[in-house]
Amino acid sequence: MTVPLPAPDQGRMLVSAVEAAAMLSISERLFHELRRTPEWPRPIQLSARCVRFRVSDIAAYIANRPAAGTRAEPEQLRAKRRGTI
Repeated sequence: MTVPLPAPDQGRMLVSAVEAAAMLSISERLFHELRRTPEWPRPIQLSARCVRFRVSDIAAYIANRPAAGTRAEPEQLRAKRRGTI
């Protein structure tokens, strides 16, 4: 999957949650749900209400997550597809 990460020459090392969600092609809501998982990169707290994420951490997260279609399909979905449910 190709993700539009900011180029290093643009000097963008930190991005907001909105920008990070756009880089991952996911909704902001899903982004905030993913933040609760232990695999998610830790944010950088710039002030009480300003949180940013390292572009390099997001790129590493993308590189380390399993590719789409590599997980086993749940048995219920397989059974439904075969028509046995």
